[in-house]
Amino acid sequence: MKKLLGKLWRGWKELAHYIGDFQSRLLLTFFYFTVALPFGLIGRFIVDPLKLREKHAESNWTKRETRDKDMAAARSQF
Repeated sequence: MKKLLGKLWRGWKELAHYIGDFQSRLLLTFFYFTVALPFGLIGRFIVDPLKLREKHAESNWTKRETRDKDMAAARSQF
């Protein structure tokens, strides 16, 4: 009886390994197509952090305001 249960247990562990592998691939594929892919596509079409889509600008230089150049301003950087 003990040998039969040992064989059944080893068979069940092998079958459970294949079921778990299939299930994890299925869940990760579902997650990718429902969460990651739409988020990435929306981010690609909406966000432009390098401002590459702005064609009206003559250059890519970003103008900055100048600050006071004294010792008090240098000591309080933040």
